[in-house]
Amino acid sequence: MIKLAVKVHSPQEVILTATGWITATNVTDLEREMQRWRGQTQRLILELADIRAIDENGLKLLRCWSSPPLELRGNSAFLQALLATEGLELNA
Repeated sequence: MIKLAVKVHSPQEVILTATGWITATNVTDLEREMQRWRGQTQRLILELADIRAIDENGLKLLRCWSSPPLELRGNSAFLQALLATEGLELNA
């Protein structure tokens, strides 16, 4: 299960918070939400601080979206290590 919420919304940036798990069962929901906001802002920030697990489908999606304007944020050492194995950077 994943819960998505918009924390900040402006023409300059949108901060989208994600809570739960990014898995095959909900990766389409996350992709749809990111696509929705991508065209409405200069920078899209996805906060992953409350993500508990990411499966291969979730990692694949994040890899596809990893270039600007998407920025991944969070403070989890687990997610930092997991994303690093995929060549992704988690900003604090």
